Amino acid sequence: MSVKMTGFDRIKRRFDEQRLLKEVEVAMRRAVEKGAESMVNTVETSGTNRVWSSPWFGRAGSGPGRIDTGEMLEGIDSDAKRTRNSVTGEFGWLKESPYWWLFQEMGWTHAISGQYIEGMESLEKADNEVFQDLLDELNDIADRFVNGRQ
Repeated sequence: MSVKMTGFDRIKRRFDEQRLLKEVEVAMRRAVEKGAESMVNTVETSGTNRVWSSPWFGRAGSGPGRIDTGEMLEGIDSDAKRTRNSVTGEFGWLKESPYWWLFQEMGWTHAISGQYIEGMESLEKADNEVFQDLLDELNDIADRFVNGRQ
């Protein structure tokens, strides 16, 4: 999820712009951290419902989630930034990642077995969990500022 909010410079005559931006930044940071935590939970718990082993790679069998080396899990991150008049937040695999992470996320047909492996959809699940919460919090912030309860 990536959200960018701009246009705060148009309302600075009525409000303490930097205070408003700081509150929005805190809300955004909270949302993207929650999104990253949700993704971690999905990777840890969304198995493929298949038992597998690959002794040539040192794997003994399937676990409850999609963790083999831990790299995909550790690659999940979040970030929020504030500039003079905008706030931007994002979560997910923010740095370059191996192509196979996308297969785990979106699903794929296994090349050897021909079986379809369901994707985790961790990013979509996390987005669904946090987006409305972020909107609600931003509405609360806007309401406080508009109604003079800053």
